[in-house]
Amino acid sequence: LCPPGGPPLAQTLAAKLGVAVDGATGGPPLLASVDEATCIGCAHCGKRCPT
Repeated sequence: LCPPGGPPLAQTLAAKLGVAVDGATGGPPLLASVDEATCIGCAHCGKRCPT
């Protein structure tokens, strides 16, 4: 989930929906990188990056 909600939001939603949180959303944040050799400058990565 996005940082503003995170695991607490997932737990709240799961409780309201009566389902279990599968843990797939846990873990440390991932770090994306751009391969400059293959980048074509389309800016798709910038549209998806929260920072």
